[in-house]
Amino acid sequence: MKALLFLALLSVIFAVDGLAQVGINTDGSSPDGSAILDAKSTRKGFLPPRMTSAQRDSITSPASGLVIYNTDLNCLEFFTGSVSGWNCPCSSFGTINCNEAVVHGTYFPGVTFTPSNNITVWVNVLKTGGFQITTHPVNGYYFYKCGTFTSTGAQTVDLPGFGTPVNTGTDEFTLNFGSSACNFPVVVQNVPPVVLFRNGIFLHHSTGGCIWGPNGSNTSVLLEIEVYNAVHGYTGVEAISMNEEWWAPGDNEWVTQHAFFEDTSPVTGIGYYLPVNKIIVIKSCFPASAMSGTGQPSDTLDPEMKTVYNYKWHWRHIIQVMKSHPENFFVIWTNAPLEPYSTNTTEAVLSKQFCSWAKNVLAEGLDPETGIFPPNVYVFDFFQKLTGSDGMMLEMYAAGPGDSHPNAAATALVAPQFVEEIFNASIGYESVAQVVK
Repeated sequence: MKALLFLALLSVIFAVDGLAQVGINTDGSSPDGSAILDAKSTRKGFLPPRMTSAQRDSITSPASGLVIYNTDLNCLEFFTGSVSGWNCPCSSFGTINCNEAVVHGTYFPGVTFTPSNNITVWVNVLKTGGFQITTHPVNGYYFYKCGTFTSTGAQTVDLPGFGTPVNTGTDEFTLNFGSSACNFPVVVQNVPPVVLFRNGIFLHHSTGGCIWGPNGSNTSVLLEIEVYNAVHGYTGVEAISMNEEWWAPGDNEWVTQHAFFEDTSPVTGIGYYLPVNKIIVIKSCFPASAMSGTGQPSDTLDPEMKTVYNYKWHWRHIIQVMKSHPENFFVIWTNAPLEPYSTNTTEAVLSKQFCSWAKNVLAEGLDPETGIFPPNVYVFDFFQKLTGSDGMMLEMYAAGPGDSHPNAAATALVAPQFVEEIFNASIGYESVAQVVK
């Protein structure tokens, strides 16, 4: 085999007019006088390098006339000497219309294109076959598509975008389809500023006021905010802040919060707080832990019943309203616990059961009715921080026998966690909010 290959190679190399020419064949014939390479076969073809569009575009300084086979487009392409100069032999023809061109995606300076950056144009195909529709580069990017039309008549074509815009403004492009051409604009916008979620309001009653502090302790939420800003180097608009308000008509129960969130009035509903507070923190009072049973679907006919079923129902509705406002970040506390002299084993177990569901099932996206938990909501598990395994408030954190208000030790424990957890979550949401927006 090696001997045959050697003889074949010897038989195809000739000198013509002082120039080296190569003929590849098995019949010993001379290469054509006009060709530097002449391959001849009746059983095999020429196979150029095969690559994707991305691999093609990574070729450094391609020479005019360079040939590849594009596996994305299933098209033989050759380079004509410009950024968008990859062409495939076109045999179709027709007309192109930019009057109804649709520009997809967003365009920002310095932001590299994704598949969402493309345009849709109308063409009227008069003859089927291979096609190429392209623009020349403008402001660092261009649009290009090569393929095959298998039918005639009016149809749409999606042209992917390539490159990265350099400057803001309106860029005018000319689309070329054979001898037909049309123009369309693309607007490159200023990069939108990052929306910060660093200021808010804490709506509470007496228990929340105790945690706000100082409540006889050596700290408070406001002091912990100062520490948080110092540790993270946040100043000016980057600094975190929070106000507090004694809130709720009557007892601050989950039925009250449910009605508040579903109240569409911009005065009496949650809408009152949305425009000026990027973060809204809500909670219930400790009477919410005086629960009466596991419950059943009919409990919702009496929304004030303190059953696990009703509480889940309240929370699911509250969370759905929160989800509908991705421009805000919400924090919802689990129940405030009751100390041993103010509750019993049954109430404590039920409250623990509900709070465990809220933090470990609902907030983890495992509740089959709610599904994926919204990224603009954080569950602050207040109940778990102050209770023992029996679901009762530890006496070391209670104001006293028969008084379930948090004491100074509870403030010292929870206030730092309140600031750390809430603002870590809200600042983490800032990057998510850009995508949501």
